[in-house]
Amino acid sequence: EQQVIAKELTRQQMEAVRLTKASQMMVEAHQSKWKEIWAEGEKRWAKKLEEQEEKHELELEQLQVEFDRREALKKNNYSMQVRDMLLVEQKLLEGHNYEEAAAIRSRVKHKEAEERRGFEINRQKRKEEAIQR
Repeated sequence: EQQVIAKELTRQQMEAVRLTKASQMMVEAHQSKWKEIWAEGEKRWAKKLEEQEEKHELELEQLQVEFDRREALKKNNYSMQVRDMLLVEQKLLEGHNYEEAAAIRSRVKHKEAEERRGFEINRQKRKEEAIQR
């Protein structure tokens, strides 16, 4: 009877050890699965944050370009008015009448406007190419 009890006790101890090991393996598998899920999630968030950071940097750069352009336009508008007045005055001194001087000023302004439009178009193309990259 003692042998039977000893065998049963040993069997139960072995079963407890087996169940403990199985339980530990399940816990480890579960933990490793969640570690992988967390690592994957962190990678995705890092990628999203990086993409958003790049997007914000591009937007900031575009805003800075736009701000610089507007500041340049403010200065340019004033200088264009001064140049127009100087050009008219110069043409009047050369012997042209006021209407001829105004026509010359108009042609010069038209030519400068075409050059600016060409520059704007080129800048827009470069901006679109940068965005596509």
